[in-house]
Amino acid sequence: MAESELNGSESVRSVVRAVSILEAIAAANGDRIGIQNLAKATKLSKATAYRIATTLMNLEYIEKDENNKYSLGMKLITLSSVILNNLQVLNVAKEELVSLSQEVELTAHLGTLDGNDLLYLSKANTNASIQTTSYVGQRSYVHSTSLGKALCAQLTSDEVLQILDDKGMPRFTDHTITDPAAYLKDLEQVRCRGYAIDNEENEKFVRCVAAPVFDHSGKTIAAISVSGLIVHVPEEKLVALAEIVRGRASKISAKMGYHT
Repeated sequence: MAESELNGSESVRSVVRAVSILEAIAAANGDRIGIQNLAKATKLSKATAYRIATTLMNLEYIEKDENNKYSLGMKLITLSSVILNNLQVLNVAKEELVSLSQEVELTAHLGTLDGNDLLYLSKANTNASIQTTSYVGQRSYVHSTSLGKALCAQLTSDEVLQILDDKGMPRFTDHTITDPAAYLKDLEQVRCRGYAIDNEENEKFVRCVAAPVFDHSGKTIAAISVSGLIVHVPEEKLVALAEIVRGRASKISAKMGYHT
């Protein structure tokens, strides 16, 4: 990436330079690279390349060995694994999501946490299911959705409170939980029973049930849900429906390498 391609503030130029450092190290194809070659590859002065490399090293995005040569850091693997997991779980879950939607005749969703947002990764409908307003790529709140609850139930209380503090807890219906303490209590129930419920909390007259999906390490990477009008999802059928959703989530988790 040529620095001259972007014009802007010094902060923008610093980002461009940092990315050029990462790209130059990656271009070495696993070989470690010294600061002189790094400066040459990025067309930066040796002092500038060293300053940026030191910052990236302190942030653990690159590493330096005893010979003062640089390589990419393990933190990049952590970041890239999020994207890879999302792509993998999307491919693995697609068939199960369609089958689930057909079985219960409701709209099925696959979602994950992206920062402080719930991100919809996939959606499946049948002719019998209602056409919800959700769409792939949509970002939503975690406090009012069953998907958000299923995902947040796997986080620590401090992590959840940080999300709620950042995003807020707007009221969408009379049933929306808008108190952090009440939300944390609801998440305790989610953990105990293994599934989450949105009881007209995000949309009026709509109920949703969700369950978490785990990867090979036991980390929650996504959740699946089914949604329908309350007349199609009566409270007396919630437990049976939740068990179906949990079963599908378990199948997806198993395909992702998770074993109980």
